[in-house]
Amino acid sequence: MSENKNDAVTIIKHIAVLREGKNGWTQELNIVSWYGKEAKYDIRWWSKDKLDSGKGITLRHDEMLVLKNAIIDLPEHFQTMA
Repeated sequence: MSENKNDAVTIIKHIAVLREGKNGWTQELNIVSWYGKEAKYDIRWWSKDKLDSGKGITLRHDEMLVLKNAIIDLPEHFQTMA
């Protein structure tokens, strides 16, 4: 577990690095808890030391499942756009 300097967010589980910026910050998918509340999925920019974070999005489990299914269906959407 990792906590940032203001203790607002705790990283419960790191899932993946989506990309790394030129400044060394990484865009990551994690499971986090904000202010000690229920853990949720989170996509956000993080500093190397995980003490600072940037803009991101937090999703409940049901929202993540909708996103997952939408991503799986992407090839179908691209075919209909052609």
